[in-house]
Amino acid sequence: VTYPVSAKETSETIRVGYSQESDFIHKQKGEICGFVVDYLELIAQDTGWEYEYVPVERSESKEKLADGTVDIMFVSQNMKYWQDEFLYSKASLGYEYFLVYTMPETDVYYDDYQAMDGLTVGIPSGLYLGEELNDLMRDEDFTLKQVEFDSRDKMKTALEEGEIDLFITNSYDSHADLKLVARFGSDAIYCITSKQNQSLISQFDTELEEVKIQKPDTAAMLLEKYFKSTSVSCGPLYTREEQEYIENADPVKISMRLRSH
Repeated sequence: VTYPVSAKETSETIRVGYSQESDFIHKQKGEICGFVVDYLELIAQDTGWEYEYVPVERSESKEKLADGTVDIMFVSQNMKYWQDEFLYSKASLGYEYFLVYTMPETDVYYDDYQAMDGLTVGIPSGLYLGEELNDLMRDEDFTLKQVEFDSRDKMKTALEEGEIDLFITNSYDSHADLKLVARFGSDAIYCITSKQNQSLISQFDTELEEVKIQKPDTAAMLLEKYFKSTSVSCGPLYTREEQEYIENADPVKISMRLRSH
């Protein structure tokens, strides 16, 4: 896809920090790619920016941003607690939320928190939940035993083999072969930088808004490119009460008028 915007002659290298487990920036066959990468390349066509992508451990993110090792990172609702320490973009690139999955045959339904009480849930190491999960457990009055996995493939295998009962992932990692039983947390995906980079974040905001105005279908195209699956569950998202009603309800009688010939 070609975007008709003019590039500036001067260039500046922006160091972009990213987690190895990121869904937005990742390496594929040795090349950096992803939803955010494509957005940044569109911005570079006008700003002349060049990018250096720097892998950063999640636990070191705040330190690397603060000391200038990286200039920008991209985060969502799970890091909103950093707002006192860093500058957030006004413009967002999209939205993200958390999904809870189980096997199709498990006796847990959508929003069935009492059935989840005491179960074991897998969480990938790159997924930072902040207080979102604790808030959900407090509000719905249930608890989960949490097990961390260093890869999502291992976590899904553990679910299939019965080592865990549930797992949590984000909305860009949907599984149409599993049963979705909960969805929680929702907020925009932002660019953040240190408080010394006000001009950088202001320019990012201006350029991102310009991309959105000139190419309003960009987000939809990139979501289709990188996150093709739009189905989030193997079946309908029925609560336990809804499923019991369906199973026990009387048959619905339908009258049809036959056309005479």
